[in-house]
Amino acid sequence: MESPVELVTRMNQEIDRVVSPFVNQKPFALLDFPDYPNVGDSAIWLGNIAFFSRKGLAPSCISRMTRIDSERLKGQETIVLSGGGNFGDIWSEHWPNCQAFREAVMERFPGKKIVQLPQSIHFNSRRNVDSAARAIEALRDRKSLDFARKNFQCQVGLCPDMAYALGPLARSYPPKKNVLFLLRTDIERASNAADGMPKLPSNSDIADWLVEPFWIAGAAIMAAMATHGLSFALKRIPRERLVRKYFDNKARLRLARGLRLLSNYKTVVSDRLHVHILCCLLGIPHIMLDNSYGKIGGFMDAFSTKGQGSIAPTI
Repeated sequence: MESPVELVTRMNQEIDRVVSPFVNQKPFALLDFPDYPNVGDSAIWLGNIAFFSRKGLAPSCISRMTRIDSERLKGQETIVLSGGGNFGDIWSEHWPNCQAFREAVMERFPGKKIVQLPQSIHFNSRRNVDSAARAIEALRDRKSLDFARKNFQCQVGLCPDMAYALGPLARSYPPKKNVLFLLRTDIERASNAADGMPKLPSNSDIADWLVEPFWIAGAAIMAAMATHGLSFALKRIPRERLVRKYFDNKARLRLARGLRLLSNYKTVVSDRLHVHILCCLLGIPHIMLDNSYGKIGGFMDAFSTKGQGSIAPTI
């Protein structure tokens, strides 16, 4: 069976093969910073940064998905959109509207190279598919790849999730409890995942990772100011470096929270894709329940990761 290190090496080779042709030393923007508590999206963001750093690259423009700075983006050779599992209309009724943001970027910069980092695609409406027939460069499961090739007039490729660019991770501490049922509480939850839940094994818990301590933002900005504040005040570094440090600190604090949660258990059961990915990076035994539209099973099939964690339809 493939070891966790071998898996991570293989995934990073694939990421490099698919994504590298679309980035170079010319200025590029990295958009869609996930400024919300979901640990998985912070893992993706930090994976993006790790991938570019290994190539000696850093974005010259970054932003949250709630803002499009047209003047600054005009000077970028390439606009890179962060990856995830929100390409489509399943989250269109929630704020921020990820799909509306990326479509607005594409419409505002029709002649610019736009690279969409690995995504899973799911639409409920044909009309929304037609609206989204724009540029997309990399997908993280075969169902999404087939969908994009059929519906979008652009170059597409199959690519692992960018969180694998984090590389192998160490547990925060030895496990103290038996099983963590980390189950979604949102619209992508596995059907019946928490309905009729049997009695938990002893020393086990149910949780999700959508709530974070109130001090996260304050700690992130204080750390950014401690390392870059004076240089920024003396105009030795641009504002962009200070903002990026703040974003990275925030994402690291969120990822650390997720790693501590997972590390506390011998085994994890979940319907979150990034629980699977982080457990692969940590070497934690885990069982996956497919989410509401088959995203997890599709990903595990596409990249042969079932040797690291099994999948079951329900608990």
